[in-house]
Order: sequence, then C-alpha cells, then structure tokens
Amino acid sequence: MTTPPPLKTTLDHGRQAELDAARLLLDRMGISPADLLAVSRPRATVPTFAQYVPRVRDAVSDGTRRLYGSYWNRILDRWPQRRLDEVNATDIRQLVEDTKTNVVARRSNRGGRSAAEHLISALRCVYRHAEDDGLIDPNDNPARKVAKPRRLPSTRRAVPDERLAEIHHVAATTGDDPALDTLLLRLHVETACRRAGALALRPQDLDPDQCLVFLREKAGTVRWQPVSPTLMAHLQHHAVERHAVRDGQLLRYASGRPITRRRYDHLWTRLGNALPWVAAQQISTHWLRHTTLTWVERNFGFAVAHAYAGHTDGGGDGSSTSTYVRAGRGARARGPPRGGCPAGGAGRGAGRRVALDGHRARPAVHDGERAAVRRRRSSGFTAVWWAAWLLDPMVSLVLLAVIRAEQVTARYQLRRSSWARLTQWCAFTAPVRSPAARPARRSSSPPHHAQRRWRVSARESSGCGRRSAAGPHARSPG
Repeated sequence: MTTPPPLKTTLDHGRQAELDAARLLLDRMGISPADLLAVSRPRATVPTFAQYVPRVRDAVSDGTRRLYGSYWNRILDRWPQRRLDEVNATDIRQLVEDTKTNVVARRSNRGGRSAAEHLISALRCVYRHAEDDGLIDPNDNPARKVAKPRRLPSTRRAVPDERLAEIHHVAATTGDDPALDTLLLRLHVETACRRAGALALRPQDLDPDQCLVFLREKAGTVRWQPVSPTLMAHLQHHAVERHAVRDGQLLRYASGRPITRRRYDHLWTRLGNALPWVAAQQISTHWLRHTTLTWVERNFGFAVAHAYAGHTDGGGDGSSTSTYVRAGRGARARGPPRGGCPAGGAGRGAGRRVALDGHRARPAVHDGERAAVRRRRSSGFTAVWWAAWLLDPMVSLVLLAVIRAEQVTARYQLRRSSWARLTQWCAFTAPVRSPAARPARRSSSPPHHAQRRWRVSARESSGCGRRSAAGPHARSPG
C-alpha cells in the first residue's frame, strides 16, 4: 500500500506555482516587485497658476520679482485657471513664440530672444517651487523640456576716453542736480559696480582709512572695493550734506530722499538728448563697467580684472569676465597716456594703456612725431646717404693700406714723405667724421610737444589714489 505525500508538501508546491505565475504576469506587465513594495504617498491637489504664482512671487527676492514680474503677468493672462500639471511643453513653446511676436520693438531689439529667455526662466522658477512643494514630479516638469534660445554676444564695449569726457562734461553742466550725477558717474567708473551695488551703498559701508567701499550686489555677492581718496571724500561729504543715516541709503536727492533706478534713467535720457551718439548706441551705466574692467585688464592682467569685477566663477578664459574685456574693433594700444592714470587710478607708473576710439588701430603718436618719421623715411636715398655708403668701404680699404705701409716702413727703416703722413691722418680721422659711422643722436627725453603732454599728465594724475584702478579720464564729481 502506497503512502500519500504529506499535506504540507503539497501546499508548498501549489504556492510556488502561484508565485511563478504571478511573477510571469508581472514581467509581462513591466512591473517589478519593488514597485509593489513602494508606498505611494498621496499627492496634494495641484493648484492653478492664479493660485500658485502669487505664492511664488512672495517667496523670491526683490530682484527676481522685478525681472520675472511682467512675464508672470503674461502667464496669468494666458492660463489663469489651468493647473500646473495641465500645461505641456508644446503649450509653453506656443506662448514663447507669441511673446516673441508681440514683444515691444526697441532699438536694441534682437527678435525677442531676451523676452523668450526670460519667459522660460520665469516658468522654470514657478515649476521649481512646485517641485520643492511636492506638487509635481521632476520628470513631469514641462519647463525643463523647453530649451532657451542661444544668447547672442553683447554689443556693449568700453567707452573711448574722449567720449567719456563728453559724458562727464554734460552731466556736470546740465540737469537739476549735477553734483549727484557726477558722483554717480565717478562711483561707477572707479569701482565698476553695478547699479544695484550703488543703490545699496550705505554710509557705514565706507572705510576712509583704507579708501575702501563695501559693495553688495546681485546673487548676494559682497566685496570690499578700493577707491581714490577724492571719491571717498565726496561720498562722505554727500552723506553729511544730504543727511544720510548710518544704516540707510547713501545716495540721495538734495531733499534727502533716497534715489531709485529712475534717477539713472533720467540721467541717460538727458545725456542722450545732449549727445546723439549716446542715444544712438544706447549707452547705459553698464557701459562704464565695461570701460573700467577693460582698462584694468589691459594694464594689470585678467586675474586682477576678474577680482575687480567681483566675479566668483573659475576665472578662466570662459568666465564672465571675458565678456567685459573683449577687444573691440577699435581697440588700440596708446603710447604715453595723455591723462596719466585715470582719476582714482591704480598706480602712477602705468606707462601704457588701452583705449577704444571706434576707428582703425594705430599707435597714438603725435602729428609732429609722425611728420618727423615720414621725413626720415623719405630722405633715405639722398646724396649724403650715397656719399656715406661709398665712403665707408673705401675708408676701410685705405686704412688697411696705411697700416700695411706702416709695417713696411718700420721694417725697412724707410723715411716717410709729407704726403704719406697726410694720407695716414686722413685715413684715421675719416671714420670719425663719416656720416655713416656717426650714429644719430637720440634724446632720452620726449620732444617738446611730448614734454607738454607729460606735464599735463602729471598735473591731472596728481590726485590719483594708489589703491584704485578706475576707468580712464574720470573727472572729479561736482
């Protein structure tokens, strides 16, 4: 009689068969056991743009709010009642193209590329906050799937010395507050600070003992920047005269009210009305930053310019500093500086500097020097030159003959005639009096017109501080 298998063994075989069947079914469905073990947490209800954008607006900084505010308003006008998870990449691309088409046309318009870039950045900011709040999954973020348009090179460049002097002159002779306007220009030319850094300056940020100012700029970057003693004295006088509190804003109107960005807009509008080239090229305060950093880089190297700009990236060739120090079509190296070191200049011994004049590259030689060079070049093949060219080898041959004759007469004790002695002395003195053997005299001092320029440079640079490396030809404020 056969013994039946145990009941437990039969159940184990049946359970294993069921597990194998379940695994086969999960494999066909593309589901792994780990997916079944993962506990899915309930996701909060996804809000609409009208509900969520105001929350993001309150959570960002003032600078981000000013930059993205108009684009968030455009999003609210387009999708007020749509949830964040109802928008896909195609919807965003359609909105970008619509924004580029209806962008406000300005002189500096580049086909709406900047507006498209900022719109995508504004949407990414909203969806990044939604990811942090657990409202959407990072893989479902549609703003990440839309690429930003490639940014074109900037048209800003360093302002030439003569043009910068015109800007200072107009600012000092026009307007309702020339002292404030010239102080703003001087501050930006010397420190290469951004507009936000100047507006955030406080009286307690001044260090008059070391001639340093504490700049607080975008992305929370802070740094101590050197200035000239002249600028430091005017900043202190401005704070006292206009009753700026120690922890309040330093730059103020004559009434004591703090200035805003509108003061810069008013200043450059006035300068554009007086100087047509300012309006044509749309010169702004940021051009002064390009001017100063270009001057610093040409005189003290890329590393110094990188630190002077306050950039915190690697500092290599691809850093942000390279945007400010690119050589334009009018870049040229000048000789003796006409204005010495710039006001608040970085060192009084800077012998060469670079200026951009917007024309072809040429050395800055005085007209009298150019004329003298042309005369010397044009007078190459004159009668005197030919005589010297012929005389020089002939004198050498005669001199060798005289030396040989001296040896012969000394060996055989021959008596020399008067003609032989005359020929000997003429051969010895000819190299000394020959035009070819006599080098042209070069004066170690500059010519008379250059001396006048150097004296003017010395007078203009007498007030330059030793710690600052400011832009070219910045005048004293007020």
